[in-house]
Amino acid sequence: MGPAPSCGASPHLDNDAGTAIGRYGTLFAMLDPEGKLIATHEVLGRAGISRQVLYRYMQLELVVPAHTTETGRNYFSPRVFQILRFIGLLKGRGYTLRDIKDMFGLRMARAQRAATTDDPDPSA
Repeated sequence: MGPAPSCGASPHLDNDAGTAIGRYGTLFAMLDPEGKLIATHEVLGRAGISRQVLYRYMQLELVVPAHTTETGRNYFSPRVFQILRFIGLLKGRGYTLRDIKDMFGLRMARAQRAATTDDPDPSA
C-alpha cells in the first residue's frame, strides 16, 4: 500500500466545514500541523479497537475520515486518537454512543453559533 495522501490531495478539506466532512466530526477532522494522514489499519492497531468498532463510530459520525480515496480507503487525522480516547473515557463512565453523539452535536452547535455571532461566550 502506498503512502497516505498529503493534505493537498483531499477534496474533503477544500470544502466549507460541515459539508463533506460531516455534521458531528467537523471539529475533530482537522489535520495536524504537518498534514499527515493515517490509514485505517494503523488507527486500528495503535488504538487497539476492531474494524467493526471504528466503522460503528464512523456510522454515528463520532469519527470522520479526513480523506477517502476513490477506491474507498479511509485516512484519518492524528487527532483521531484523541477522539477515540475521549469516547473510551465517556463509555467507561456509562455514557452510550448515542449520548456521546449528542454531546458532539452540542459542541458543534456551540462552535457554529460562536462563529456566526459577535458573542464571545458561545455557551450563553
